[in-house]
Amino acid sequence: MNNPATLPWLPKVSLRLLIGVVTASAVSMAVIQQAVTTNAMWAVLGTAVVFAVLFPFLLYVVSFSVASLFSTIGVLTTNNLQQTIHTPTAVMPGTDFSSNESSGESANANDQESMT
Repeated sequence: MNNPATLPWLPKVSLRLLIGVVTASAVSMAVIQQAVTTNAMWAVLGTAVVFAVLFPFLLYVVSFSVASLFSTIGVLTTNNLQQTIHTPTAVMPGTDFSSNESSGESANANDQESMT
């Protein structure tokens, strides 16, 4: 299984995908330019399609940004400004085992014997 600490921050994107995105952007900009300068019907319809495809994506980005902003404001307004850091431990917190653990006796058994 992949260790999350060794995975790169940026996703692996192929060069073909990047070239395709740049080409699609150039074509859409050329269509928008034709719609603005010549008012060709096909270009105006193409521009409408480009905006219809991009609008939901942009709406998603804006709504996620607003939600992130509200989350940050909510964290900053709480009184608990100290960040809790959880670290992995070999023994469950709250359990106190003595050095007799290796011999099979627990600390609770030693405590019961000392009480009698």
